[in-house]
Amino acid sequence: MAVDIPSGLDPDSGKIIDKAIGADATITFHRPKHGLLKNPEHVGRLIVKKIGIPFETEKGVV
Repeated sequence: MAVDIPSGLDPDSGKIIDKAIGADATITFHRPKHGLLKNPEHVGRLIVKKIGIPFETEKGVV
């Protein structure tokens, strides 16, 4: 089980930084990071938990 992102996985590109764990499941918050979607074999089952951040508050979101 990984929390937020598996250790060793770049959150933007999904590339492995030296070594990375292979999780059976990853729980992340608010919305999935791009790297999680690009490397599903290290992420396992992806669980996204809402934590109350409105999407409208993100920079660049209209």
